[in-house]
Amino acid sequence: MPSTLPAPIDKLAIVVVTYKRQELLANLFDSMTELTAAPWRIVIVDNENSRETEAMCSAFNERLANLWGIDTEQPDAQGGTDRVIYAPQLENGGGAGGFSAGTKCAYD
Repeated sequence: MPSTLPAPIDKLAIVVVTYKRQELLANLFDSMTELTAAPWRIVIVDNENSRETEAMCSAFNERLANLWGIDTEQPDAQGGTDRVIYAPQLENGGGAGGFSAGTKCAYD
């Protein structure tokens, strides 16, 4: 008897929380370009709120636009079509606080 697969997820978001780990973040970005399906959004929560991480996210967004194209069919609530959402935090909320902020950002 053939198995029934679940329906694909329409809007899959990946949440990444970082704090002073730019070299690891660069490696993660490289690995994400190997995904076989493009996620709807990748939310990068920056608990450090650094300009370096912000610049990395901007460059990664451009890289993904060239690789996967711009998602004009499913804009976010503000009408944005960027694959990468940079979410700087005013204070370091740790992993739990960062994932909470990232999940809220993706959901909103």
